[in-house]
Amino acid sequence: MMGMVTVGMLAAGLLDAAAYTQLKFGGEGVIPGDDSWDIGYGASAQVIFWTDSGLGLALSAGAQIWDVNDDVTGYVEDVGGGFVAKYREGFEGDAVMLPLGASGLYRIALGETTSLILEGGLRYVIVNSNVKFVEAFEVDDATGNALVEAMSYDIDLDNGVVGLVGGDFEVALSESFNLFAGAGYQFDVLKGDISVVGIDSDVENELKAFYARAGISLDI
Repeated sequence: MMGMVTVGMLAAGLLDAAAYTQLKFGGEGVIPGDDSWDIGYGASAQVIFWTDSGLGLALSAGAQIWDVNDDVTGYVEDVGGGFVAKYREGFEGDAVMLPLGASGLYRIALGETTSLILEGGLRYVIVNSNVKFVEAFEVDDATGNALVEAMSYDIDLDNGVVGLVGGDFEVALSESFNLFAGAGYQFDVLKGDISVVGIDSDVENELKAFYARAGISLDI
């Protein structure tokens, strides 16, 4: 509780001391660290309150789509009598991630028009799952006839909390218009539960990932 109060007081102090405000918009590519996910992409926006000392407070919101790893596993077995049994399973679909949160920033001037901006923050990630677990059974006979049965199950993913650290290289093209590009890493602080058709599993949803981003910022 005291930690939250301290953070709130520091944030209020930064807002009071803000010399100018910056709006930042960019696109993102995400490389998840958990094998359950393949790749992600999206966009984000920040409102940043900068002080003359180079410290900043950013309020952030974004939207991403993470594609699930759709590798298929299975087996083939000769069950005798000219019959062959086949089984395959895997995941399909994607999930929409909505990260909302705040960051502390520090600007390091590298030249008259270039800066390095370091960032550390927290995001509450709202997860909307479109992921399904799919399995299929097939029995083939010696004449080429096949009996196939396929089933799919909805996968529910709970929301999570991630921390992030990163840096952006910023170039000023005018007094108020800038370009930036950067990269960073997000790590799990609170993992969401995973359930299949309403039944909880022992596996948790991991959102750790490397990311790269680029975009524009406007000083107002």
